Amino acid sequence: ASASASASASASASTSIWKQRRNEVLFAIVNARAKRNEYRAALSVCGRICATNGVEGDARTEHAARSTALRILVASGDVGKAHAMLETIDEASIGRDAMLMNRVLLSTASGEYESSLRLLQGGEGVDDAAACAKKICECALLVLKAQPKIALKGMLDALANHPSHYLSTKNEDVGIVALTNICACYDISPSDASAKMAFFRFVKSNCGANENIGNFILKKQQQQQQQTVAANY
Repeated sequence: ASASASASASASASTSIWKQRRNEVLFAIVNARAKRNEYRAALSVCGRICATNGVEGDARTEHAARSTALRILVASGDVGKAHAMLETIDEASIGRDAMLMNRVLLSTASGEYESSLRLLQGGEGVDDAAACAKKICECALLVLKAQPKIALKGMLDALANHPSHYLSTKNEDVGIVALTNICACYDISPSDASAKMAFFRFVKSNCGANENIGNFILKKQQQQQQQTVAANY
């Protein structure tokens, strides 16, 4: 009896691993299609993930696919269908923060910047990644509202208070987006070059062994030096 139970448990674990790998492959296909702006194909794969995992009772993966489809619909410009998709997503399955970002995305796509900011400023995320994502979105929204100086201060404060959240290898993608936003804010708001160079030095001294962020800042530093030299001629 124990041998039978062991074999059954082993088969169940193998099936679970196979399903997980299948879903990872399908989500990778979705991301690749979406990055190439092949939105219809990406949505088709999302539909397949939803249907398969719905039948298998995996609500978390099913609703993660619905959430991904919502973001693809927004990217493709179909905000109406994205709103309809939001109504089908179970918040308990994807988590409060993921659902919040879906609502922020839809509000922003609809031009409701004030509403998006209120959603974002309603509280910090339960984890570092969610808090960073909220802060980056808040920065972008403030720029859209023509308040780049406020956006810049918010991002610089967040970076100074939690450098590891933005500059570690683990959060590299988030860090690059945050640094790109900060550089853009410096470019469109009145600020002296010395403040920007001080920001570059802070990042370089806090990014540790993260070569991609180090190289990103080095390029920005070189561009700033070239601009300063050109302005002095």
